[in-house]
Amino acid sequence: VGLQYLSGDLSGGNARCIAMLQAFQEVVKDYTTPPQKNLNRNMTAKISSYVSFLVECRPLSISMGNAIRFVKNRIAKLPITLAESEAKAVLQSDIERFINEKIIVADKVGTACVAMVASAFRVPVLVCCEAYKFHERVQLDSICSNELGDPNAISKVDGREDINYLDGLTNNANLQFLNLRYDATPSDYISMIITDYGMVPPTSVPVIVREYQKEHLLV
Repeated sequence: VGLQYLSGDLSGGNARCIAMLQAFQEVVKDYTTPPQKNLNRNMTAKISSYVSFLVECRPLSISMGNAIRFVKNRIAKLPITLAESEAKAVLQSDIERFINEKIIVADKVGTACVAMVASAFRVPVLVCCEAYKFHERVQLDSICSNELGDPNAISKVDGREDINYLDGLTNNANLQFLNLRYDATPSDYISMIITDYGMVPPTSVPVIVREYQKEHLLV
């Protein structure tokens, strides 16, 4: 999975997160607790080592970080009275439920440019977003926390050879193209967010974050 991240064969927040969680399911399936070891702690350590490898291949998205926290917390909350086979079955089921309920149910995406233009023309902007992607981090711009794509990709338009305004500029030592993979959409441009918790205004996102953590991280 990590090599697929690195090569770009797996792209998009949801696709990467699902692939990671499915890999975790395989890890759980093949897991055997070593002698004199505790399942909860040992499995958490193994998951952490795999996460470190994924980070080396490509930085984690916020949604992937939330999914990892979910898995680790589910491992930590497994009753010690459960047999290993039962604990593994419960964990695999929890991961499968997370994939189905929190990711596949609403696989939508919007862009900052669309929201900005719509706002300028007073057109309401409704965003479909899975709650597992919400995070308490405040992001003020698209520069500090982002990933860089191929800079040459923004100098050409596929299928339009006539659009060549930037030809030759890629070799200019005083000019460097910047291709950001993600953008940040100001909340002022968003009218309503449609989540698996219902429709909420952008100002209610902190409430969703708090309730989501209670439901999936603390239970």
